[in-house]
Amino acid sequence: MPIDATVQAALPFFTRLSATQRRALSQVLADRRFAPGVVIFEEGDPGLSCGFIVSGTVHAEVDAGPDRPRERINSMGPGEIFGEIALLDGGHRSATCVAGEDGARVAMLARADFGQLFEAGNPFAFSMVRLVARQLARRLQHAARVWSEVARADADGD
Repeated sequence: MPIDATVQAALPFFTRLSATQRRALSQVLADRRFAPGVVIFEEGDPGLSCGFIVSGTVHAEVDAGPDRPRERINSMGPGEIFGEIALLDGGHRSATCVAGEDGARVAMLARADFGQLFEAGNPFAFSMVRLVARQLARRLQHAARVWSEVARADADGD
């Protein structure tokens, strides 16, 4: 079922869009509801879509090794996006995403639909590319800080 334009208007990322752009998006965004603990997608799955959290939470988890439970690496709430790298590369998922304790309502955007919007020159698609680039830059900066701390701790421990 498509997601209503009024729901989109409540999401921070969509507030900059015109009513016409939101109506066009309502044709490609799927309104999905996930019960608590339901896996939205698995680590290693093909990246076929991304999601904008309307309500509830989504937890990103990674495989922690044999005979160990998945490890939570991030929790996201309303207004946040997850699985967005799939829009650009269509590669495999780097984490499992699971609906939080109260479940999650998500506006899902298929990679194929995003591609059509991008090819058509839709401003939303270009905004999405900028958003993904900013998020990737923040993640790389965070990873660099973590690795720097690990290297300092190793040097101090020697």
